[in-house]
Amino acid sequence: AGSVIEGSACSDHPLRYAESLVHEASHSFLNYVMQLRGIDPTRAQRLFWSPWRGCDRPSFGIIHGAWAFAFVLDFYQTIVSGGFLETLSPAQARYCNARVAYERSRLEEVRASLSHALTDLHDDTVTHLLETAWQVVDKSWVASDGIRCA
Repeated sequence: AGSVIEGSACSDHPLRYAESLVHEASHSFLNYVMQLRGIDPTRAQRLFWSPWRGCDRPSFGIIHGAWAFAFVLDFYQTIVSGGFLETLSPAQARYCNARVAYERSRLEEVRASLSHALTDLHDDTVTHLLETAWQVVDKSWVASDGIRCA
């Protein structure tokens, strides 16, 4: 897995830079776990729609996307519901709220596919990790305007 992190992104778009760190670290961790478990990413070839790539992807890609973007969602949900919006500009606060809504919708889009992709993988440890990470998608959060979102 390659990194898409650029040095200039840090000063130009600090939220996107932080998101990239969360995203890439998530991929690296999952790759490490899969390597330790002896999982061959090519063994599960069934394809599922990926809202992140806009095309069909194998089980391995769906699992990786759901894993990484669950942590991206958690990153932005923490900013939104953790009292950090006050430290941001109005544009950055709007961006964080928009990213929460956007990533939640994309993760919901792959909910059923993820279950099938995990079945293809045949690994209880990875399934448990994904189920744990998925809890962030299911938890309620309170937007900056105080409206409870489900």
